[in-house]
Amino acid sequence: RANTALLFSLSLPVLVGAAGLGVETGYWYFKQRELQTAADVAAVAGAVEKRAGNTSTVINAAATTEAVEHGFEQGVGTIDINDPPSSGAYQDARSVEVLLTMPATRFFSKIFADDTVTLNARGVARYEDGGQACILALDPEAPGAVTFTGNAVSLINGCNVMSNSLSDNSLIVTGSADITMPCA
Repeated sequence: RANTALLFSLSLPVLVGAAGLGVETGYWYFKQRELQTAADVAAVAGAVEKRAGNTSTVINAAATTEAVEHGFEQGVGTIDINDPPSSGAYQDARSVEVLLTMPATRFFSKIFADDTVTLNARGVARYEDGGQACILALDPEAPGAVTFTGNAVSLINGCNVMSNSLSDNSLIVTGSADITMPCA
């Protein structure tokens, strides 16, 4: 019995450390995914402002605001917004790059290591000009501003279907309608 108690007491710190590292690894993965989401959303916000023709100041403000709203802590981490991106495939005038860096907190693994774990995320968004619209709904708030219903079978070539409505369901396809178009 004494040998078992002795072995258990000697192995307990290793078991606690391994369990802690497992829990922390999951936590770090969660924080990395959260940071990546913040970078992606911030890049899209910057590209939207860029497409609208706004200045770098407005683009940076929009990207920073979205990053903070999606979990990035500005006082703790760093944010770099590049317009155009400094690396990668989309280094052009239509793209915005957001680089986020944040330290992750150590809990149980502080027993074994004291260095900081740093999380990094990169998001790039690129906008495209809209094509010609042959069907355009003008109401800014209407649900179902563009509706295809019943047994409609439509093939729309060479132009897009667009709606100015900000309603969550501004484009509705119901019944057995079958619509083919380049972009909606």
